[in-house]
Amino acid sequence: LLYSACCTLRLGGTTVWLDIAIPGFAAVPADEDLAAMFRGGGVFLITHGHPDHFDPRVIAAAARTPSVRFATHAAQAAGLAALGVARSRIIPVLPEGRFTIDGLAFAVTATPHVNIADSVAYTIRGADRCILALGDLREYPADLARTLPAHDIMLFNVWLGRGRALAPDPGILAAAGAVIREAAPRTVFLLHLYELSREPADIWTYLHAGMVREGLEAAADQRGARR
Repeated sequence: LLYSACCTLRLGGTTVWLDIAIPGFAAVPADEDLAAMFRGGGVFLITHGHPDHFDPRVIAAAARTPSVRFATHAAQAAGLAALGVARSRIIPVLPEGRFTIDGLAFAVTATPHVNIADSVAYTIRGADRCILALGDLREYPADLARTLPAHDIMLFNVWLGRGRALAPDPGILAAAGAVIREAAPRTVFLLHLYELSREPADIWTYLHAGMVREGLEAAADQRGARR
């Protein structure tokens, strides 16, 4: 787990990076140190183009390793090429698309991010796991869980209302909990909790992740969710 919505997965012999970005408040590694993160090769997934998910400097560093492949919405493919990523290494994706790399099967789903038409989620199958990386959500439609692919592990980007980090809106909390309950993954990882560049009332930090977890569990348990 890295910053905000970023994480690194090791599945079998393949590394999968999700939305790797370094926020403005963090100490930025030297270019060589950034490039070293990616020297083993792997798959770099991008859910959408917001700066906490799409970091040009990180992408350019990853592009220095020829065995790193990149998957992003087709609308962003040109942006990767402009950062030095060879087009042969870019997998432009659309909702309902599928691709396979190193024995891992990837499926693409649209996600309801506000005002972003090119936001996608990825389901990753392989190494005896099925992981759903949802990307950002800004709303939780009642039928969302029924549209999601089956999965065992959910990477859930937390969003409980602008400026409500320390006092989440109960309605949004209940809707988010319902998505988790109805999707019924075996394990849920809460991401998007580290936003120190925002105003104090809108900060997601691991200091209050326990409160968010308890709130989501309580909301899910209202209707008999399994943990």
